[in-house]
Amino acid sequence: MMFLERLAESKICQARDAGDLDNLSGSGQRIPEEIDMLGVAQSVRVAYRIMKNAGYIPEELQLRREISEIDALLSACEVDNESTAAHRKRLNLLLGRLDESRGENLILQEAYFHRVSERFAKNRNS
Repeated sequence: MMFLERLAESKICQARDAGDLDNLSGSGQRIPEEIDMLGVAQSVRVAYRIMKNAGYIPEELQLRREISEIDALLSACEVDNESTAAHRKRLNLLLGRLDESRGENLILQEAYFHRVSERFAKNRNS
């Protein structure tokens, strides 16, 4: 172990032996999995968690969260009206922003996905 790791380990042992770690909130419970972090590389999750605890959420995660919320809303809609058109427009805008930040073209991927889905639906109905 490196010096800092040994120092940290000894401080933790001292606190445990002194009873400072007894009766902490959440003691004995599983640490909840962070669903937001599923799309984030393992190597940067700790850094993202620190930023999140400080009140900062990276733009990509904010965009992904809003995209999934709008997508779920549109999936639940049964009628295509003015409101759903506005949500689709917002979804396309968010996908475009995510494209720019990642250097990919998610709008084309989304359009391709919808075309393939429509074709499968037509074949099922035939």
